[in-house]
Amino acid sequence: MNVVEKGSGLKGDVLQYAWVQSPEQSSVTWVTYGIMDGKMPVVSKDKVNGDWYVTVLMQDRAGNINRITSPAIKFDNILPNLSITPNGMDKYLGALTPTVDVTDEHAGVDDARLEYQWVYRDDEVSEANWLPFHNHQPVQSPKVPEHGRYTLYVRSFDKAGNESDLVYLPFYLDALPPEIALTPDGNLTQQKSQSAQIFVLNTEHFNKYLGPTDQTPCTQTLGLNDFL
Repeated sequence: MNVVEKGSGLKGDVLQYAWVQSPEQSSVTWVTYGIMDGKMPVVSKDKVNGDWYVTVLMQDRAGNINRITSPAIKFDNILPNLSITPNGMDKYLGALTPTVDVTDEHAGVDDARLEYQWVYRDDEVSEANWLPFHNHQPVQSPKVPEHGRYTLYVRSFDKAGNESDLVYLPFYLDALPPEIALTPDGNLTQQKSQSAQIFVLNTEHFNKYLGPTDQTPCTQTLGLNDFL
């Protein structure tokens, strides 16, 4: 605020101000800004949202009164909102590429400060491992994939500098090929036909894909050359 009085001088060398939510607001609780002593007064406000106005009232020693109101001053203390699709998953997938959506109704999303990281099993989040992502698009699957549980951590900022709550969800990556056991019923001597039992082992990641299995073998009659 820059205050100029060229006549009789300011009364008491003080000003009165108030924060209001409308420039036409008539009911005002004035706050007295103490002795200015030639200094430029500064007023501040925080922990509010939306449009606010600062209105100032001053009086000189001759009794002249002036009141002015600022243009709208925009405040944003609301955190960005994050959502991940799918919302976590307990089934194994060949690649982990969930989509992250970030919204912010006030200052807007800061697209340059959207970050994620994959954390394997019980490892901890590392400040050095944050990677950028594009809003409303899938994040990249882990670059050096290992089989098992990953946790996706996501954070974002808005243009006012508000940081979102840290959002995290579990996902499971299948980095192992199927395990198959083949057991011939007979011997491997030359015969017109052979019978063999084929087992797909009931490992953890098959359960996640298919649900519980009874491990009933699949019996296949094979020709002679299939074993040679």
